[in-house]
Amino acid sequence: MKFLRWISSLFLLLFIVGIIFKAGSNLINIVLILSAFLLVLDMFFQRRKSI
Repeated sequence: MKFLRWISSLFLLLFIVGIIFKAGSNLINIVLILSAFLLVLDMFFQRRKSI
């Protein structure tokens, strides 16, 4: 599930860039929620794989 980790890291980077340049507030919130969801999903699948 390294792919999900890369995508969530990219979204997190976009979130940070959005805050620095004060770009669209609703879009920033959506990107942050999506990034958090993907990280949790990746951790869930990684834990399941190790069991």
